[in-house]
Amino acid sequence: MWPELYSVIIPLYRSEGTIADVVDEVTTSLVQAGVSRYEIILVNDCSPDRVVDVATRLAQTNHHIVVLDLAKNVGQERACLAGYEYASGDYIINLDDDMQTPGTEVANLIRTIHERDDDIVFASYTAQEGKRPLVRRIGTWLNWRMAEVMMGKPRGLETNSFLIMKRFVRDNIVRFSCHDMYTFGVMFASTSHMSNLPMIHRKRAMGVSGNSFRKLVRLWLSGVIGFSMRLLRLLWVLVLVSSALSIILAYIDCRPSALLPVLLVSLVAICLTGEYVGRLYLESEGLPMYTVRRVIKFGEERPSNDC
Repeated sequence: MWPELYSVIIPLYRSEGTIADVVDEVTTSLVQAGVSRYEIILVNDCSPDRVVDVATRLAQTNHHIVVLDLAKNVGQERACLAGYEYASGDYIINLDDDMQTPGTEVANLIRTIHERDDDIVFASYTAQEGKRPLVRRIGTWLNWRMAEVMMGKPRGLETNSFLIMKRFVRDNIVRFSCHDMYTFGVMFASTSHMSNLPMIHRKRAMGVSGNSFRKLVRLWLSGVIGFSMRLLRLLWVLVLVSSALSIILAYIDCRPSALLPVLLVSLVAICLTGEYVGRLYLESEGLPMYTVRRVIKFGEERPSNDC
């Protein structure tokens, strides 16, 4: 039905009890839809459980499956990037390993992107099996609002890790890859042809989410600092305004304490400027984003120096 090659990227972390079911759902969905050309790339993000053994067994019995075993834990964004770099598909599909993103909907994502001729289609969760933690909901809301203001995300568009995108978007993500990766920022810069496909978000099959409030805030900062100068410009405007007001107040009241606001705002602006400079320094050092220890495929296993 669809002759193109489809690459399905699934990052793995603490999912030895779910990944076999996820792969089974994805495979069944693709086969039933008549998709014959596909690859499923399982990226082990140095998980402390035995998920890499489960993934290896799957790869050794199915020539559509490839396992990338990373040398150290680098986080979901970079693990997905490793999968994107390895992928050879005309379309790239991304989903999680915990059964919350329904693998049964993969064929619907493919059908939707062809029918609408979009460049990216994100799942949107119209129903929720189990209530998400308040921290996750706050973090999601912050990221969406930040993306709308700082990066031009279409208002009302829901973004999440379950998506399908065309090859050129993947190419831009790989080309722009940096240490503080914010994949959605590259997507928004690549195209405005994006939409949502409603579906149910399942309750987590086992374990708990690894996205702490600290990680969500860090992701938010990566998007703000990595893809926009607006925050820095706003702070320097505040410095100028507060400086002028403080000088006027100090002149009128003759009190040095009137200069305190400008000192505080200036300190924040200097710290933020240091963050920008620090990121430039890290990129100039050329440190690896990730290292693939080995690539496991049907009938073979070999080391890899990809990074």
